Amino acid sequence: MIEIIGTSHISPDSIREVKEKLQTGRFDVVAVELDRKRLISMEQEGKPTRASMRNPVAGLISRVQKFLSRKTGITPGSEMLTAVHEAERLKIPVSLIDRDISETIRRIKDIPLLEKIKMGGYLLTGFITSKRLDFKLDEVPDEEMVEDLLGKFRIIFPETYNALIEERNVLMAEKIRYLEERFGNVLTVVGAGHEPGLKELLSEL
Repeated sequence: MIEIIGTSHISPDSIREVKEKLQTGRFDVVAVELDRKRLISMEQEGKPTRASMRNPVAGLISRVQKFLSRKTGITPGSEMLTAVHEAERLKIPVSLIDRDISETIRRIKDIPLLEKIKMGGYLLTGFITSKRLDFKLDEVPDEEMVEDLLGKFRIIFPETYNALIEERNVLMAEKIRYLEERFGNVLTVVGAGHEPGLKELLSEL
């Protein structure tokens, strides 16, 4: 059995949900949307990786996340750290299923310059801030809204979508299915933007 929690990286609701699910005792392993480098970075209080420091697009995304997190008081990715630490406390195995951040940064570098400029413009003009989206920053958006936003993102930024969402979904889905075969019941903690794609891929595997 596989259960997926689609989280918001700056929502206290996501932290509560992760804790509640783990405390049910129903899961044999926890799959988390992190790689080793990002986990170490987050445990060092958000110190950026060298790869992200060298990439302006990744740096801009990180700055927007930090700006939004100041509005909710939640450090970006706190729900992921909660999943790791709570699972360790309960002696549940943890698997970091995301692609190495260095590879994701390399893929961002391959995105056409025009698309990078366009994305930077959208970010700087508040495309993903609370003024442009009809939901509260401290709540996880519903599945319909997530799918609508992903659809628009895929149309406007196709190469970015492929590098940041689709390629990672394929890799994570394969790892999740392997964990199910090896352990049994898998709790998967990923950002809400990955949830629809993962469910579709897992149904096909």
